[in-house]
Amino acid sequence: MWLSATLWTIVLGTALLLERRSSGLLTALRAAFPTVGLAVVPFLLGAGLGSLQLLGSLSFSESVIRTAEPYQRLVAGGLPFRHLLTLVLPDRYGNPVDGSIGFNYTEGAMYVGILTLVLAAVGTWRRPNRTTVAFLTLGVVGVLAAFGSPFFRVLYATVPGLSRLRGVNRFVLLIDVAVAGLAAV
Repeated sequence: MWLSATLWTIVLGTALLLERRSSGLLTALRAAFPTVGLAVVPFLLGAGLGSLQLLGSLSFSESVIRTAEPYQRLVAGGLPFRHLLTLVLPDRYGNPVDGSIGFNYTEGAMYVGILTLVLAAVGTWRRPNRTTVAFLTLGVVGVLAAFGSPFFRVLYATVPGLSRLRGVNRFVLLIDVAVAGLAAV
């Protein structure tokens, strides 16, 4: 929850800055502050309320069996770029029904539907606004993280608890949400 709130705040702030960059950086920052501030206040309130549970959980996290995974092992579990084909061909690399699957189908197949992809492309092209930029940014973050790019190294080093994830391909969820959001625009 906290990660999604943080990502959403970053994406919204970036979209606002990109949208208003023609008017100057200082003016863009002033325009973005109310919206980003509205997104940060609930995050800070939730962080404060949840800090008791979080601090207690963090103190016991070192004694949990699921220890931190080395970066190389996590990246080795990333999806190969050829799996982008599952956006249009869900059973390209196997089907769980007939047992011919060579990867975790629920975490690796990115199929959202052909109509959804068409609507996402049309929404991106016809309505280039800050919501579109936000969903595009979310999709790029999802692609870069799910496929184990060097960008994931930055996330691994900065996001607490990400080293215990044991599945880089779970970032496919961000790709699916981004495509659904672009289709809805």
